[in-house]
Amino acid sequence: MAEVLSAAQDTRFIMEPFDVRCSQFRDGLPDATYLSPGSHNERLEYFADRVFSGQLRSQWTDQYNHARRPIRRVVKDVRTVALLGWFLSRYPAMPTVYVLRHPFATAWSMATLGWGTHGGLLDESTRLDRLSETERKILVPQAFLAEVTRWCVEQERGLRHLDPSVYVVFYEDLVANPSTGFAGIADYLAARSAAWKNWTPDPATYSRPSATSVRRAAPETAQDWVASWQGMIEDATVEQAFAIVQEFGLDDVYGLNSTPNLEAGELWKRDR
Repeated sequence: MAEVLSAAQDTRFIMEPFDVRCSQFRDGLPDATYLSPGSHNERLEYFADRVFSGQLRSQWTDQYNHARRPIRRVVKDVRTVALLGWFLSRYPAMPTVYVLRHPFATAWSMATLGWGTHGGLLDESTRLDRLSETERKILVPQAFLAEVTRWCVEQERGLRHLDPSVYVVFYEDLVANPSTGFAGIADYLAARSAAWKNWTPDPATYSRPSATSVRRAAPETAQDWVASWQGMIEDATVEQAFAIVQEFGLDDVYGLNSTPNLEAGELWKRDR
């Protein structure tokens, strides 16, 4: 999605600035797990101000940027969902697009790619000998459940402070109907920022593979894409994962189906 937006002429793409691989983290990560709106954290404030004002430059964040004299910027980040309320409080005029994807799809991807929990063991480049199939059958479900828990912790904090100023996008809806999805994003950005008023999404960019994609083989249909986790996880593990989602009170958002239970525009009205 960030690449479709940054395909707009004179648009700078800032790639995941809160990733530890950003060179600005030489002195350690700022405390960025969760802050309530209005809370103060000097290091995070300094770093976030540099990010969203466009002052931050690094090899990591600018690796996909092609704009030499940008008039707008797109900041993509996947590690600061829990800081959504804090960001909205500190940068109330900043257009914010919040993307959610099914926790099981997210966790399955993380676990099988060797990211996150047990990543040092499951990653194909591990220094250990390649895991046996028996070992993988033990570790992958554990990693999957841990990543579902992480998803719930982060999203619960993000949703806690969601308000109508944020444009919510369900990943599954965007995959199923990109034209409608990106048209909605374009309307939102134009209404929130003069810099985006004349931008129209380029349909040719919808099907272009992402520069950050690690998918080995793309599913044939949108439904296959969003449901790629189904049938890959044992029923008992799925039941455990759904119990975790229920405990966090997020089962009204996502359940056992591959698509969300709510309309994206209604998400901020939740009572939980």
